[in-house]
Amino acid sequence: MGVTRKLSKSVILIRLCHIVFFLAMIALGFVVDLNGNILGMPHVLSTIVAATVCVLAFLCAIALCVVDRKWRAFGVAGLCVYFLLLLPLVL
Repeated sequence: MGVTRKLSKSVILIRLCHIVFFLAMIALGFVVDLNGNILGMPHVLSTIVAATVCVLAFLCAIALCVVDRKWRAFGVAGLCVYFLLLLPLVL
């Protein structure tokens, strides 16, 4: 006897947020100019935007790994991509 589990609204919201922040992180990787600023923004504003998106993306990926068993692999893949995007900062 199969039991179907109805997804709660919070799980759906976490999935949606993770997809949005995943795409935002990838897009931010392509819109950075040679000075490291996003679309010609001032350095301070560019840093605030990038840090906020990055932290929210990490939190959504961690929440997805903890809450949703079906999408755990996607959450781990997101964490790996975020780590690789931040790797040039420490090298």
